[in-house]
Amino acid sequence: MKFIAVPHQFFEGAEGVLVHFNEETLALTELDLVHQTLLGNFAEMRTKDEVISAHDGDEDVADAVDELIELGLITTHLSQQSVMEFNLRPSVRAFRIVLTEKCNLRCIECFVVKHVDELRTMSKETLERVVRTTISYGTESRVTYHFFGGEPLLRFDYIKRAVEIIEDAIAHGKMVRPLYTITTNLTLLTEEIVSFFKKYDVKVGVSVDGPKGINDQLRVYADGRGTFDEVYANYMRLVEAGIDSHVLITPNSDFLDELPSIFTSVLDTFPMKTVTVNTPLHFETVQWTVPGEKYAKLLVQLISIARKYGVSVDSAASPPLAALAGNVKRESPCSLICDAAMALIDPDGKVSFCSQKWHSFLSVPLDHASDILQIPIHRENDCMRCPARNICGGPCPAFQRISGKSIDDNKCAFMRSLLKEVINNLNLFEVI
Repeated sequence: MKFIAVPHQFFEGAEGVLVHFNEETLALTELDLVHQTLLGNFAEMRTKDEVISAHDGDEDVADAVDELIELGLITTHLSQQSVMEFNLRPSVRAFRIVLTEKCNLRCIECFVVKHVDELRTMSKETLERVVRTTISYGTESRVTYHFFGGEPLLRFDYIKRAVEIIEDAIAHGKMVRPLYTITTNLTLLTEEIVSFFKKYDVKVGVSVDGPKGINDQLRVYADGRGTFDEVYANYMRLVEAGIDSHVLITPNSDFLDELPSIFTSVLDTFPMKTVTVNTPLHFETVQWTVPGEKYAKLLVQLISIARKYGVSVDSAASPPLAALAGNVKRESPCSLICDAAMALIDPDGKVSFCSQKWHSFLSVPLDHASDILQIPIHRENDCMRCPARNICGGPCPAFQRISGKSIDDNKCAFMRSLLKEVINNLNLFEVI
């Protein structure tokens, strides 16, 4: 019987430990130099006896070969490589509903208000149609409704109406109770809203981009006033009411080197169980605007800091880390977990397969929602050879369609570097 080494890479971990990365199963295994040499011997199909004989029948070599077989690091056949071009087919398990593109703030880095010529608000009729149409997605398992903007609390009346329709569907056995979430600047909080969030267990994500001195340069009212003090006071109202709240930080390129201290300041100030760190993207192309290698190092540093606070971090690193932890290959770049994805519904009621971008040619009418994820993605040869390909999920289809390019170099560098950072910090990711 002949064996061949599975696709793999070797990395040097902390203190010189040799770590084998199985590109197919995503398993990380500490090996020694004998194993590394033998895997080189099995670069082509060979029998055990052929390899052992080449090492003069050394019994230690024979034992090491058996270990490689037991670990699944050499095999009698290789699995088929991922295709060069494929269609996204994840299932929709979450809906981001853009109630309005309008906002009461004029933040420096806003990816909606600054870049939309005519700010739209969803009509009540469209809202009701959208919600009723999406109920069928939650008949057997839980879906998420994410209220988004602009500033969604400008249309709190819409949120109430949406939840009213959903709760009626639950009462009549038409759907499983969903998860309600919202991303807000939190400047419009009222006692009515607090009570509503409490009653329906709404998970609240609050945009804060650093301590007061930095946040108030970036997140401002139309007259230039900073928002930090008001947002902090309102956040603590949520905490006191027992509402599950967390902060979302969007790194600014001018303060990127300060991100660890910014992050620490936010954790010191705002009580939370999890914190979200958004990836800086170019609004038009959704291209990453942060150097990938640097960003991977920064996010691992933030995860280390958060661990000391008992806080989890949701970021661009989360899907690949989940893939590594579960030894499950990512089948698409858009999946939240396994094959589940979030769809975005714009103010006109059209559905976009990209939760970050609702460009007209990325969207389809709601009654064609089943088609929204049938989007072709082309993988370059570099993708097919990349050791991180199965934790990455492939190129962003929105980026490919908008930019006309195949690969976002910053994202690619991030995925490759993240793999190295995980291996260099295995003590931090001991659950993997």
